[in-house]
Amino acid sequence: MLFSLLPVLVAVLSIEDSGNSWSLIIVFLNLNMLSFFIGSAFWPGKIIRLGYFSSAKITILGYFLSNALFVVLLLGATKSVQFNIEFLVLIGVSRLFMGFFSSAFMPIAQGSIYAQTSCEQRQYKKLSKISGTLTLGRLAGPGLVLLPVDWLWVLAIPFVPMFWSFFKRPSISFSGQEAELSTAPNIKALSLFLLSPPSLIAPLLIALSTTALVASFQLALAPEMTSLIGDVEQASEMLAFLMLGLSMLLFILQVWVMPRLAKWLKTRLFIIAFGLVGFGLLALIPDPNLTNFILAGLALALSIAGLPPWYSQVAFRRGEPKRKVSETSGLLAQSHSLGHLVGTTSAALCLSVGINALYASSLFALVILSLMWVVVSTSRSLLTTSISESKGTT
Repeated sequence: MLFSLLPVLVAVLSIEDSGNSWSLIIVFLNLNMLSFFIGSAFWPGKIIRLGYFSSAKITILGYFLSNALFVVLLLGATKSVQFNIEFLVLIGVSRLFMGFFSSAFMPIAQGSIYAQTSCEQRQYKKLSKISGTLTLGRLAGPGLVLLPVDWLWVLAIPFVPMFWSFFKRPSISFSGQEAELSTAPNIKALSLFLLSPPSLIAPLLIALSTTALVASFQLALAPEMTSLIGDVEQASEMLAFLMLGLSMLLFILQVWVMPRLAKWLKTRLFIIAFGLVGFGLLALIPDPNLTNFILAGLALALSIAGLPPWYSQVAFRRGEPKRKVSETSGLLAQSHSLGHLVGTTSAALCLSVGINALYASSLFALVILSLMWVVVSTSRSLLTTSISESKGTT
């Protein structure tokens, strides 16, 4: 949602429309990814001690309050006629808290799934629902910007599901989950991405680069669209339409197309590679127009639809025999958060020196292609079947 509102936020904060200004607000708005990375190493141990139910209550409340602070600060910024660095710093602090508390949501959701059932088919179905929910969030975010209401009210809409989740009674028994936690091994903080085993380096780097690619592309679009259209409100609306359309396409590809290609690995890899090559070439076109942006987005959606399931499968299969699925999932989560930080930082650096940030996105596409070649050429035996073909256990 924030990506679509970037042109409006720059105007509200009374920041000059320049590369340095765009990079400044991007850095402060994305401080949540830094705290997300730290929180993803902090929360697993806390969840083990507190339990899933208590952890969910604490993190939802913390995220609700930090999000409320973020909206209140933006409301205050609308009353100011001059740029105020204090507002921007406080906004950055609120984003830090938002990232820290939101980093617990995925470990809680995935951990509770594995505590509820040992059936691999049921686990996969529930994990797929989580992925679908994330895609639905990306789909709804840009669409909310298009509602005929003030943009501050749009930012307040997420309070509704947060409020409902906090007071919702659990639909399952947590006694089994608490027993699972009491016997669970303690997870060492920060024993994740930087200390991952060599066999996981390639898929983790692909996960990092994939997130960096998406993040840098989204951020690069905001100033490019503003420069192309001129009016910040029209630019935000056009950006929202574009992101909404791409999210709808991605949702269709993930839910209906890619699952039907589960048995044809080479076809899926070809589609991913074709999308990455197409995106890389389109991103390098000088003086791009709206058609270039749309085509680049379509190529990106084509590749992103198949990348996460593939590199997740490679990571799970390359995990050490005694490594828990949740530990590998934690490695992927930190790769994603670090990738978002790398992508947004690279885009901000490009904008600060007057370089088209789409060039950074093109570089990430090239990195992914290179790492895919390394994985496929060195571990063909690990790629002969897909997760969806695995048999469940009861």
